[in-house]
Amino acid sequence: MRLKAEARDAGVRISVSDRGPGIAPEEADRLFGKFARLSALPTAAEPSSGLGLYIVRILAERMGAAAGWEPNPEGGSVFFLDLPSETGESGQVALI
Repeated sequence: MRLKAEARDAGVRISVSDRGPGIAPEEADRLFGKFARLSALPTAAEPSSGLGLYIVRILAERMGAAAGWEPNPEGGSVFFLDLPSETGESGQVALI
């Protein structure tokens, strides 16, 4: 697993990537939905309500940010949060 933060034109992207089994394209549209669960997960040992990414999406929207997912070119998935920024009088970028 890899955690990364990078400056973008409109703010900062924080991402978490893995090299797991990835996400089937037909399930990608449901990832951030309420009670969404992938068909291959969870197993009996990994119970899930399917609310985690839904909560992330709702909180991101309320902060003026965006949450998303994309395939990891190295295999697996990348989940990200795009946070907006604004430039203050000092010229420093401040997350809002």
